[in-house]
Amino acid sequence: MAETIAEVRRNALARWWDREWPAVVLGIDPGRSAGVALIDSFPGRVRLCWAREVDSYSPEVERAILDAYAYAESRERPLVATVEDWGAGGARGLAQWVGLGEQRGIWLRAIFVEGVRRAARKVPIVKVPQTRWRSRLIESSGERANGQFSRFDSDRWKFEAYQAARRLFAGSDFGIGENAAEAACIGYFGARADGTGKALGKRWLASHGLECEPLEPLIHPKKTREKKRGKVSK
Repeated sequence: MAETIAEVRRNALARWWDREWPAVVLGIDPGRSAGVALIDSFPGRVRLCWAREVDSYSPEVERAILDAYAYAESRERPLVATVEDWGAGGARGLAQWVGLGEQRGIWLRAIFVEGVRRAARKVPIVKVPQTRWRSRLIESSGERANGQFSRFDSDRWKFEAYQAARRLFAGSDFGIGENAAEAACIGYFGARADGTGKALGKRWLASHGLECEPLEPLIHPKKTREKKRGKVSK
């Protein structure tokens, strides 16, 4: 029997929320004032180890990366970095795009350099689209007043991310800033993301009785002839 698009999406979302990859995930919210969070992920749990506010042009970057490598090694699990990706849209000007790219590059270089120093396995970099983690972890994208719907501005998105992080990591110490909370959300998304599962590899997942089922194409299906009819074959 055929499933509707809504049923396929609902079932895929349920499977997404029900999985956790066996990895240590470093969530990074790049920017001059950046956020970074370390997530301990294992089937059955996703735990926040720490979350920090970091100046991307300071030695704090290298310290965070060093701490992430050390923790992953102590747990004998692979380290995966999940970095926020903004796409090509939005109202940012050229200078802002260049600055964001430069700041993200600082983090990626630090990860690479520390890996070479340790002669460690290359750390996979998984890009997490900003719109994707926000839509998955934050219930609304705006609010309605006087019959008009207005989308959240940057400050409100940060506030909502902070509230989402408090909910997702209930019981953790949240004396942290909003950039760190965004990084925690990015890492939380990464602990279940298709890209993380693919980066970990079939052999590692199989050793834990897991396999990577691509769920994002089901959660966000492209427009097809079947979709227009409202049906998808099993």
